[in-house]
Amino acid sequence: MTVYECSICGYQYDPAVGDPQNGVAAGMPFEELPTVWVCPLCGAGQDLCNEVESRTIQPETPAAEEVVKEYLNKDIIVHWFPKQCSDAGKC
Repeated sequence: MTVYECSICGYQYDPAVGDPQNGVAAGMPFEELPTVWVCPLCGAGQDLCNEVESRTIQPETPAAEEVVKEYLNKDIIVHWFPKQCSDAGKC
């Protein structure tokens, strides 16, 4: 699916993620967004969003027992792998 970027603030709508905080489920193509949907960062209308090339690389799904913490927001998910931590043991 195609990613769209707000020409005002740079927010990127990725259909694979959706916009769950604003009631848009993952998998919803941009073309099928409700007409009332606006950019969640600046409030710009859909007409100010442009198609962009997606360069997202999907990481391998980690084994559940390897993940100690998971941090997420509307744009990213960060998995913390203690076996790979190189922060002098202060992770």
